[in-house]
Amino acid sequence: CGIEFDDTPAQRFRKTDRLRALGLSYNEVRTLGATLGLAYPVTDYPREGRARGLDIIVAIRKALHALSKEGSVVLVLEDLHFADDASLFYLPLLLKGLRVPGLAILTSRRSGASIPTCPGTFLPLAPLEPENVARYLTHALGATSCADEAAHWAHVETGGIPEWLEQLLRGAPQGAFALRSGHLTVTPWEPPTQPFAKQRVSAWLDPLRETERQFLMTAAASPSPMEGGTLIASVEGDPTSLSRSLHRLLARGWLKGSLESDVTDDATVGAWGRGHEPKHEGSVTLRSQMHARVLQSLMEAPELARTHQRILSALESMPVENADDAGRLAFHAVRAVDRQRALEYQLRAAQLASDAQEHAK
Repeated sequence: CGIEFDDTPAQRFRKTDRLRALGLSYNEVRTLGATLGLAYPVTDYPREGRARGLDIIVAIRKALHALSKEGSVVLVLEDLHFADDASLFYLPLLLKGLRVPGLAILTSRRSGASIPTCPGTFLPLAPLEPENVARYLTHALGATSCADEAAHWAHVETGGIPEWLEQLLRGAPQGAFALRSGHLTVTPWEPPTQPFAKQRVSAWLDPLRETERQFLMTAAASPSPMEGGTLIASVEGDPTSLSRSLHRLLARGWLKGSLESDVTDDATVGAWGRGHEPKHEGSVTLRSQMHARVLQSLMEAPELARTHQRILSALESMPVENADDAGRLAFHAVRAVDRQRALEYQLRAAQLASDAQEHAK
């Protein structure tokens, strides 16, 4: 109807009445006008039968049919996660069976939002790449350019998820983002875990299998990307099933990285198979640092300690070649509350670092 926020009631009445051209009856136009706050004369007949929401849906469907006869029509319903409960209740009735030539309906919602099941094709949008994160930051903060370091840090923190980028900017401390002659730079900080993030991640975790949840919790406990073999060894279960679960998480985008596996259906007998130890080349990590912090916050202290203990046991089966390897062992021993082994690995890391320095000299 072209109604503007500052239109007078008389202007709104005139604009709403244009809907009569689409074949809508007076009562249907009146029902739609009432949703805009227009006060019509009181009717002589009592309102009985179906709810007004159904009348609104019927009127909209009739209008869409009429518009589509004149040309192509695209109905866009954006940000359904902000819609009120009554609108969401009637949404399936609006969309169901609405197959009209020349009519396309597009809806958008954030992942994890509670939205009724609607007909159509679901298209999950991929997270933003670092270059598009830079464009987002540039636009949102009014800059002309963005430092590569700033875009990379924001991408690592949020995984390129627009909603999480929005929250990152909203919770940024004073002076974290700086503009110098239009060029955007950032001073990194560790954003606190927000309640909305816990809700999103909890909703994503609900449909996952127990082994998949363990993979995510284990990856969250590691401060750096984990080798595929180490991650597999840190979770209890059949190697073939674990490998499939790990690849499912990679395919769904929960984990990122490259992983090649030689595990097949008949590759295992007992624990590892006929003398054949499955190989998983490559490393994987969580989608973002925010995911890691949220997953850690969802674990109780004993569960987190047990997770670090499993990682420590998996790492101990591998050779310690340098100070970084020993330091990684010490890191997980400290968090597994194993003070004796933590001290041993810290001293070993120091000795290996000293040896490497002497060798370099």
